[in-house]
Amino acid sequence: MMSEWQTVVLGDIATLRNGYAFKSSDFVEHGVPIIKIKNVKPNRINLDNLSYVSEEVAESTAKHEIQSDEILLTMSGNRADGSPESWVGKAAKFRVPGRFLLNQRVSALRAKEEIVDVDFLAYHLSSWDTQLALITQANSSGGQANISPDTVFMFERL
Repeated sequence: MMSEWQTVVLGDIATLRNGYAFKSSDFVEHGVPIIKIKNVKPNRINLDNLSYVSEEVAESTAKHEIQSDEILLTMSGNRADGSPESWVGKAAKFRVPGRFLLNQRVSALRAKEEIVDVDFLAYHLSSWDTQLALITQANSSGGQANISPDTVFMFERL
């Protein structure tokens, strides 16, 4: 039996959760690690140079804890004139064991697995064509490109 591909908007097949705006005073030498924009690379998570918050801060921001198999998406970055490592809209499936929190301007997509395979969605979102499409939909402010949750929800190259 042959199935047909269907074009959908991302908001129909995934939910989105934004990161938390930690204060500089929240950061400590050791504790619960925070995933920031700099840690999300095209199709991978870089655990170098992590920042940390105390267990108390982590408990008060628990709704920003990253779940396994969520796809992290950077909501700020550079346009295509910069390195792909710094582009807005970088996507990577989160497969790291342990407890991590999500920083501001990084969002977590949760695939509706009854509709779409999370590995396919992560692969598609981190593809060259999708990265370039997200960049073209970004707004610029002070030289930085930004995408909004609405832009993500209405993204239709799926």
